[in-house]
Amino acid sequence: GSQDATLFSVSYHLNSADATAANNPLPLSYYNTSAFNQTLFVRIENNTNTDCFATQEFEVLVNTTPTASTVADIPICDDNNDGFASFSMAAISGEIVGQINPSLLVTHHLSQNDATAGVNPLPNTFINTVANTQVVFAKVINITNNLTQIVTYNLIVNARPAVITFSTNICDNDGTPNGITTPSPLSS
Repeated sequence: GSQDATLFSVSYHLNSADATAANNPLPLSYYNTSAFNQTLFVRIENNTNTDCFATQEFEVLVNTTPTASTVADIPICDDNNDGFASFSMAAISGEIVGQINPSLLVTHHLSQNDATAGVNPLPNTFINTVANTQVVFAKVINITNNLTQIVTYNLIVNARPAVITFSTNICDNDGTPNGITTPSPLSS
């Protein structure tokens, strides 16, 4: 806080009696022992006169970080073989958080820095700006407590296979003149 550490000492305690008596101070790296919320007490005392002190109760609230699913690559078939395609960010958001959850917000970004800062989100319909494969950073925000998690995934634009049309003549040589022969001379 704003109090001079050379004039005042701060300690934390599990109960009011310990805070008042300056007994059983908690370590500074204390882990709460009650799930989600715990009442603690702070004692602030004057270093030159330990009878001059104040105590206060406060709550430690532990909020869960939003859980984002690992996102597999998002493939799409390239309709004109230029390496670019349109992706639905809303559909991808659904994959990231699973079912619709009104307390979770998902934004998509082109850089880790943008995701961390929450700036430059991608539009709901996004055409990749890097041909064939583009990394995207999704930020999941729990809007009730502002905790976040960032996951990455790849947008993959797969080339559409080309079909070559051809015809070939083969002989019906399986011993039965019915227009069917085995084995077929087709190959991959």
